[in-house]
Amino acid sequence: QWEEYTDKSAFAPTGSAAMDDAQINVLISQRYSQDELIKREDIGIEVNNRIVTLSGSVTSAEMAVRAIAIAKDTMGVSRVIYRLVIISLRQSGELKPYSHTE
Repeated sequence: QWEEYTDKSAFAPTGSAAMDDAQINVLISQRYSQDELIKREDIGIEVNNRIVTLSGSVTSAEMAVRAIAIAKDTMGVSRVIYRLVIISLRQSGELKPYSHTE
């Protein structure tokens, strides 16, 4: 089961104009590339109508939490859906999604 974060206040445009999906994607990508730990992870970012979907693999639950927190904290994001697999779980032959209750 995938988890998702919703910030109802983020649905209202802020400033002179709401950010578009491409701008949000660039901001998150920049923040990931500047983070010494996250930039090593294999995380895909998709943005559609200010809803961010993170997918790919990370090396630990802590990295998943960090990646999700960065996305949540990015201006213009209304929701974050995450479908991240922790690499260490692959070694046992099982692929399990990272699940986090907030």
